[in-house]
Amino acid sequence: MSLFNLSKKALGSFNLIVITGVLYKQYIGSSSALVNLIIDDLLEPGGYLVSCHINEWLMSSFPYNRVDASLYNYRGYTHKLEVYKK
Repeated sequence: MSLFNLSKKALGSFNLIVITGVLYKQYIGSSSALVNLIIDDLLEPGGYLVSCHINEWLMSSFPYNRVDASLYNYRGYTHKLEVYKK
């Protein structure tokens, strides 16, 4: 399902959301603010968001408290794994 079709009304809310390799410009265009609103709607207060992406391709972060982050090499790219708490 497309990220843009996700809704709390249809799916409910979650205490953990994992996003990996899908928030790049070629997939979401310039809709990062909309993506943040969709995630915020789905993520319960106190819930965790885990994001893993190629660091050079996604420079933005999420509007939550980052509780952990690490960089690692994979297939010629530097990946960033981040954990946020709402």
